[in-house]
Amino acid sequence: MANAKIALLSHRIGNIGHLFMSVGFEEIVNEMFDGKVDINHIEQHKFFSIYPTGHWLHWLDKIPHGRIKTLRRWLNSPAMCEKFWPAAPHLQNYSGAITCGGPSIVRGVGSTPEMCLMFHHQLGAFHHHGVPTFDCGVGSGGFALKSLPSTPAEAFDDADKAYFKRLFSYSTVSTVRDTYAQQLWQALGRNAPLIPCGALVSGRKFERLAKRPPLADRHIVINYQMSGANSAWGQPVDIDRWRVVVAELVTRLQKRHKVVFLCHNQAEARHAQQVRVNIPRLQPTTLDEYASIIMHGKAGLASRIHAAIPMAGVGLPVIAIGTDTRLGTLELMGLKAHYVDEVTPDQLEHEIEQGIQSEAEEQERLLALREETSRKYIEIFSQHIKC
Repeated sequence: MANAKIALLSHRIGNIGHLFMSVGFEEIVNEMFDGKVDINHIEQHKFFSIYPTGHWLHWLDKIPHGRIKTLRRWLNSPAMCEKFWPAAPHLQNYSGAITCGGPSIVRGVGSTPEMCLMFHHQLGAFHHHGVPTFDCGVGSGGFALKSLPSTPAEAFDDADKAYFKRLFSYSTVSTVRDTYAQQLWQALGRNAPLIPCGALVSGRKFERLAKRPPLADRHIVINYQMSGANSAWGQPVDIDRWRVVVAELVTRLQKRHKVVFLCHNQAEARHAQQVRVNIPRLQPTTLDEYASIIMHGKAGLASRIHAAIPMAGVGLPVIAIGTDTRLGTLELMGLKAHYVDEVTPDQLEHEIEQGIQSEAEEQERLLALREETSRKYIEIFSQHIKC
């Protein structure tokens, strides 16, 4: 019997953290089929890569986002999708298509041609060819913690609501990774199971790539962003205060521990340098390098959620910092999560030391959660994937 064929739709370019969702779902799918599966990774930002080699739409994938918006909207219209989808008959050979997650429950999504092509044209093509589709690990993003909509129903305009209605029609099953995302979709009539982000299961991969050394040889891992998140989302975040908090925290921790900065891109490395503390600034470019850094960790502090999640995936006690509802993704995993302007060096030092002291218990809890997360996704996939 031929192996099952699964498409994993994800964003695998840009900063290294973008890889981890697809790595996690690859682990889950391989477990489900005991390795007897053919997995094809499809880049979500190459909307037309679903079409055969030589199709003229591939040329449009070379044009940067933000351009030719009118053309992109036209190509995503239901009529044009129905016209082009038959040109990809090979998609019917897939047993299932899984989007690997991201903070795509956001304001303005219905007016963003690129998001529409990603989740309507690309995912919809699989649905058109009778392939079960799974929109998994979907999170809310860009909703400022200090100015959330008074009700979920007020979060979106009519274009957004129409976007989600169309997305739901193409998705066999949807899952969400934070409670606010679940509330927002419930208000739109979509009941989605609440399951941790699949990137948590990437921890298995990192455990295979690197060994965990003795505690004395390990370091505290800090992922620092200037605003304590990807963005302040319109909130008056005091970036100078946050930089001073991190500098003071590192100065204290250095007296007892090795400490390193984990930087996902060059911008983070530059911002970490501005903290002006004498510790290594590590910028991994491969999964092997990333594994070495986090497997040498004893605790973590992170403002990028996909820096926190792989650390949690290998059992490290992690504290999360942020400014928007992405923090809910980490709270669902039982991690401590704080708004950036509300933390102090005393608080963070205490929580990190507390995490190190209870590392064994937290590792046991997180690894059990990781395996339970995989089991929940497999249970959903098993009900619908064509075998």
